Amino acid sequence: MSNQGMALREWIQHLCSISNKVKLYEADFRVGDMELDIQSLRNAFPKLRKIDIYGSQNENFEHEILNAQFILRAFLPYVKEVQLFHVPLGENLSFQHIGMANLKNLDFVHPKNLNFDCLLTLNVQMCMLQTDQMPLRDLNHFFKLWIKGSNPRLKALSVWCDTETVPDWNVLLKGLRTKGLEKVEEEEGGEIEDEDEQEDDEVEDEDEVDEEEQSEEESHVESEESESERSESEEESGEELDEEEMEGGEGKKFFIMNCHGMSGQIEVKHFEGSASVTFFVSKINWSDKASHWT
Repeated sequence: MSNQGMALREWIQHLCSISNKVKLYEADFRVGDMELDIQSLRNAFPKLRKIDIYGSQNENFEHEILNAQFILRAFLPYVKEVQLFHVPLGENLSFQHIGMANLKNLDFVHPKNLNFDCLLTLNVQMCMLQTDQMPLRDLNHFFKLWIKGSNPRLKALSVWCDTETVPDWNVLLKGLRTKGLEKVEEEEGGEIEDEDEQEDDEVEDEDEVDEEEQSEEESHVESEESESERSESEEESGEELDEEEMEGGEGKKFFIMNCHGMSGQIEVKHFEGSASVTFFVSKINWSDKASHWT
């Protein structure tokens, strides 16, 4: 670059000027071998929409932590989307620090030293985690707090991991008041395809929903008569769920509702050595039908 008589900042500005119709840009950073003044680099860029940061997957990653910190300090307050690939996390660069930013999308692909407790402090709208384990108990705790009103900005959360073993989804769902998808479809008068159709069906089938909710509440009370009976029931349910997941990779969907009447869809799936938990928040307010959820 210097041989062409232009500094790095000048090259960046020149390349951006070529496509002057683009208003928001993206930038990739590889922190394994960076030796740059990040603050000067930020001043050289136009407004960025998204940054991707790549780690080297080396065992000795102190240098990578420092570089990733510099990049995030320079760009995190200004971007809307962040993707981190094999980026090491430390005390001064934690999932909690990044997740509390006012982001639209946050993706972590195989982060190092990830503490799943930081899910509870997420301030982003959409988050995806691809890890080497499925944090069922942490997600269970997360959903229980979401039901109580936490994570109000969250619209979607997805957690993926590679595993040949089918996770015990009953650990994920333990203690949650849920509806299966089949129950919701029956109550709403058809298959749920989008939020607008779901809202229309909700009005048409309100009486039917109330009857089904009352029936499900009675079933739930009966299922809690003894701890041993509930454990046996959970094991049987888990076996049925595993069989369904193994057929064509289709998962199982459950619905929960929070204290504000907002519904959330939990989808669990295991297919071809990969397990996933996907959570979507709906704009539908079910507060008028909340008798059996509380």
